[in-house]
Amino acid sequence: MNIRIISPGRVREPYLRDAIEAMRRDLARHCPVELIEVEDSPDNWPVEKALTVEAERIRARLRPGDYIVALDLAGQWVKPDSEGTIRPQLERWRSQAQGDLVFLIGASNGLAPDLLRSCRERILLSQMTFTHQMARLILLEILVKAWRCSV
Repeated sequence: MNIRIISPGRVREPYLRDAIEAMRRDLARHCPVELIEVEDSPDNWPVEKALTVEAERIRARLRPGDYIVALDLAGQWVKPDSEGTIRPQLERWRSQAQGDLVFLIGASNGLAPDLLRSCRERILLSQMTFTHQMARLILLEILVKAWRCSV
C-alpha cells in the first residue's frame, strides 16, 4: 500500500521544506509515500470559487479504490493510543483500502464541502491550529511514529 498526501500550494520556507522531506524519507523506509502539491488558487479569488477549483485539481489526482482521509477542523480528533500513536486508525485504514491511502490537506480556506463529503474519514490532527504547510510535517511525523509501532 502506498501513502499519498495531496495539498494545494507549495511550501515556500526552506526550513519547513527540508523538515518535510526528511520526514517523508523516514516514512518511505516503511512504505512508499508521495507528496503531491496541486496549484492553489489566488488569494484574491472568492472563497467558494477557490475551493471549487482546488477540489477539481485534487480530484484529478485521486484514483478508484483510494481510501481518502481529509484533515478537517470539523473532523474527529485522532486521539493517540497509549503509545502516543494513531496506530489503530492506521491499521484500520490500511485494511479497508483497495488502493492507496490518501490524505487531503486543504489550503488556507480548507477543502470544498462536496470534496469533504466524498472522503471516507475526516480527522483533526490536533486541537491546536497550524498552517496547512505545517500540517504536512505533523501528519508525516504521526504516520512515521504509527508505522514504526505497527510493524
